Amino acid sequence: MLPQISDDMLAAVPPATNVLQNWRDALRLLRQNSTTLHTLEAQQEVARAQARQALAPALPSVTGTGAVTRQLLKGETQVIDFPGSAASLAGGGGLVQNTVTLPVNATTWQAGLNLRVPLLALPAWHNRGTALQQIEVTRLNSKAAERVSVAAVADAVVTTVTAERLAEVSRVSLESVLSTLDLTKRRSALGAASTIDVLRIEQEVSLSRSQVVTANDGVLRAREALGAALGSAEPYGVTPAIRLDELANDAKTSCRPADVLARSDVRAAEAAVSVSKRNEDGVSKTYWPTVDAVSSLTYWSPVSAINNEHVTWSVGGVLN
Repeated sequence: MLPQISDDMLAAVPPATNVLQNWRDALRLLRQNSTTLHTLEAQQEVARAQARQALAPALPSVTGTGAVTRQLLKGETQVIDFPGSAASLAGGGGLVQNTVTLPVNATTWQAGLNLRVPLLALPAWHNRGTALQQIEVTRLNSKAAERVSVAAVADAVVTTVTAERLAEVSRVSLESVLSTLDLTKRRSALGAASTIDVLRIEQEVSLSRSQVVTANDGVLRAREALGAALGSAEPYGVTPAIRLDELANDAKTSCRPADVLARSDVRAAEAAVSVSKRNEDGVSKTYWPTVDAVSSLTYWSPVSAINNEHVTWSVGGVLN
């Protein structure tokens, strides 16, 4: 029966505070914590807002206007009333010269509604289509970034599992070499082994110890990398009961292999080229004319000089 070996370096690496149980937990944490994915989602919202802005010039618009004018400097003028007028009759029937203050109405105001309906707005329509395609570009970029992030998480999970197994193997190897060293020392005390044999085994022990230190450091680094891939500031470990074949089968339920040309990053690049071409075509669209139907309804106080009424209403077309 081999003797029991006790050594501080045979202790396993302390378990991680956060532990992944399966692949679905990894995807949930990635989508919850990834700043890259959240940034791309915000870019999609920006693209949708820009699409709404691009539509604005092609929509009808109604504006209200109001103005009040008060004349502060007034003047006077002489007005001659001819026979038959009320002032002439009051003055005996002859010509009467009166002094009148101008303007007669010192305060005037007006309020109106103006309607504009674009009938031909090729630049606005074209820019609207370009903005809609830009939304698709940002969506595909988000899918591409998610694919890369998922691949990084999968690689980090496998690296962590491998590091845990390697650390375990290095500890078993160290325990075996320490046991061999103990037996060799006993044999040397009995004269069955030489001092050179003891020195050779001690060198193997020193090498095994360095391998344990390296393996333990690899475990800590792998946990840090897994936490960073999941978008967390804390390290993440993997449950010891996990199996890589089961992890792969679980990943296949959420990841599907696709042709290279059907990948989201390739499609995003093609969509970006299309958007660039539309932006180029949009420059030529600015040389096309625009046609707007316009209407204005205004209330005047006092009456308008146009039709001597309080209300004026005009309908027309504007060609630019």
